[in-house]
Amino acid sequence: MKHILLIILISMSTILYSQINSGNILKYDTAFFSTNKVDCLNNDIVLSENKDTVYCINNEQNTNNNEINLLGFSTISNSFFEVKVYFETEDDYLRNLKFIPVVDFWFKNDTLYMLLSKRIYKFSIYNNSYKLIAKYELDFKPTRAILLSNGKVLLYEENLRSDNAMHIFDCEKNKLEFNKKLSFPIPIFSLFRPRDIICVDNNYIYYSPANEYKINIYDYNFNIVDSIVFLKKNWKNFPVELSEKTLYEKKMKIDIINSLDDDVRNKYSSIARLFIFEDKLIIMYFIKEKENRLYLYDVWQRKKDGWDIILDGINDYDTININTKDKLFPFSKFVFKNGYIYRFSSLTPIFRNDYKKEKDYIKAYENYQIENDCLLGVEKLKLIK
Repeated sequence: MKHILLIILISMSTILYSQINSGNILKYDTAFFSTNKVDCLNNDIVLSENKDTVYCINNEQNTNNNEINLLGFSTISNSFFEVKVYFETEDDYLRNLKFIPVVDFWFKNDTLYMLLSKRIYKFSIYNNSYKLIAKYELDFKPTRAILLSNGKVLLYEENLRSDNAMHIFDCEKNKLEFNKKLSFPIPIFSLFRPRDIICVDNNYIYYSPANEYKINIYDYNFNIVDSIVFLKKNWKNFPVELSEKTLYEKKMKIDIINSLDDDVRNKYSSIARLFIFEDKLIIMYFIKEKENRLYLYDVWQRKKDGWDIILDGINDYDTININTKDKLFPFSKFVFKNGYIYRFSSLTPIFRNDYKKEKDYIKAYENYQIENDCLLGVEKLKLIK
């Protein structure tokens, strides 16, 4: 086991360590692995953090419909621990489920909140486990829940056939306060992942309509206070008419995906993900340059008089993909704490350097994922200033 972990750490260090001229803003630090096994191909992990701990819920875990395991990782002791979370057995929504699909969860002091479909569940800690004490019904289905620095929660509603929306939920009063519609000209984008176009910091909310290189910046009352608009070379907006035509003709999600997959992924440009780290905003996007379809990221830095782009068109992930086959790395399933990124990931101990030919490596990698479970671990990366 120690031998395997040593190989893992050496290989990951080789994969992730930023070269001086790479343009990457992340530097690999170390990794830690739990004993929990996860499906290599289909693991569905949701993250949150509280104080000095990063928490993870694996939505693929088996459940008896009234309890789930909450996996914690202490960033002080670099160790894992588990906590039980108990639901009501008579809950109509949960009774017939084989698993509990948590959309998001967050903590306020020692109180745990979970968003499942159209319900917010509230838990209190008791004897090192969480017991359900209240739940709140919503009349819409949020796709994200983000705890704001003022103690309230941003509920983000993503819609397939209309604009998106932001809602503010008061956890103490258990009520919605206000909401705002957000422009989303190409709603079919929500079907094509990754697509995470909203993020927050201690003062602002950042949101992109996705079809153009534009980031709107709001205060916590949903007043727009700034925008980043960039005329990116070779940027090609997705036609609104094509989106509307497809939504009119296709009713099933799978039919929409099959009809527009090539257009969305290979022909037109779009914002894929947003991340804010201290004074830096990372914008990831799809773009086609000549005959190449690229997945790039830019880094913007906040200045006194606005925003400056400091890294333009970075694609270090191309080298990373050769080793990990993870096209979302390092911008998925992570939290940012004290200048570090803590990313939960599934471990596949198959490495490129062990194979002379790329095709042999890919075959071995895919065969392992089909036939085996992976270990759930945490990768720690440093944000380079």
